[in-house]
Amino acid sequence: MNKRGKAVNGLTPLKAPVPPMLATAIGYTGNARFVSFQRILYGNEVEYFDGRMSDIGNAQAYLVYIQHPAVSPFLAHYDLGTSDRKAQHTLILDREQHQLFIAPVEEAELFLREQWLESQVKNDQSSKYL
Repeated sequence: MNKRGKAVNGLTPLKAPVPPMLATAIGYTGNARFVSFQRILYGNEVEYFDGRMSDIGNAQAYLVYIQHPAVSPFLAHYDLGTSDRKAQHTLILDREQHQLFIAPVEEAELFLREQWLESQVKNDQSSKYL
């Protein structure tokens, strides 16, 4: 659940600890509330995606995090991919609440794109009253 008490649709919350600098350590520099991280094929690289932009992040920081003994048990039942196998699931970080979620890759991408639509609707409604 998020701060407003609503469940985040399509995402499975994980009770893994989340350091406040996780997104920055992996290399994310955007301003989205939600951002995903997943390994990509052909190399030890990690990609971040926020629904608008994606880029290659710091794979070492990502791997240290997901392999940490306080985090890895929460991820054991999910396929986060390897350097030679495409990920079936992706981690999604709520940067406001410092909460971690997991979802199938396709659902995560849709969710991340939708966060910008919701943000645009709120901005459009606010500007009506200016």
